[in-house]
Amino acid sequence: MIEIFPSLKYPPLQSCKDYPESLSYKYHLAYLLGEALLQTNKTWYRGSYFTLHKKIQKAKEKYQEISYIIKELKAFNQKLYEQIDIIELANSSQEIYSLLQTYKDYPPLLQTLFLNFSFFMQYPNEILQWLNSKEFKEQYINTNHPYPPLLNPERLNAKRESKECNVESQRENRDSIQPYPNLSYESIPAELAWDLNLPLPRNYCGILVFFGLSGHLALLAFLYQCGASIISLSNTRYAKKDYYAAYQTLLTNHINFLTHINYMQDKENRKHIFALADAKVPCVD
Repeated sequence: MIEIFPSLKYPPLQSCKDYPESLSYKYHLAYLLGEALLQTNKTWYRGSYFTLHKKIQKAKEKYQEISYIIKELKAFNQKLYEQIDIIELANSSQEIYSLLQTYKDYPPLLQTLFLNFSFFMQYPNEILQWLNSKEFKEQYINTNHPYPPLLNPERLNAKRESKECNVESQRENRDSIQPYPNLSYESIPAELAWDLNLPLPRNYCGILVFFGLSGHLALLAFLYQCGASIISLSNTRYAKKDYYAAYQTLLTNHINFLTHINYMQDKENRKHIFALADAKVPCVD
């Protein structure tokens, strides 16, 4: 009949409006239990029913993990949950569930994770390795850092070797840390880097922080006369725009100093920038 009347052919399931919603039913407890029973019945002659109890326990654990993740996602942002690929989420449910349980008392990390959930689903191994590292615990968890990055800044910086900043400690660190095989500052847009709480690319030698009426113009004029290259983090009223501009410049240019004038607006987001400043870079206040 379909060959005679092609219009009778059903459209692909993926084209149905409720297709994404229908996928979520695959992870209801009744579905998971039924799936375990069907798989067991296929090989009953091999004694598979002796392992049915174990499969039921796994199905219950899977359901618990996915239900908890969905509950947390919906509570954080309903629209964000609607954009999540439920199959990808289910494939990584054990890791995500463990992550949410481990860091439930560290809200800044969970907020960053939820805001960048699609990125996490794309690079779960790289992110989990960093979040479970000793370095992350010491630098961010123990200090209750308000802006924890989802990637290791040292590994992102490992591919770039400063030709002018001969800081011995930085060089030693770069020699011992392996870069990510498929991630670098060059592959991450500035807007995403801000959301991931990534510090600016370490392609500068120092930071100058000024206050109004502190004689900073005279000092800047002197540095310019000395041939110094300088990027201002106070060019606009919005810290994000200043971060984006500095990020793009530092990807391809070595800069002597980043500067900031402390009376600028949008102070909360400017705290964001400096909370992620490289601790090994000298700062003049």
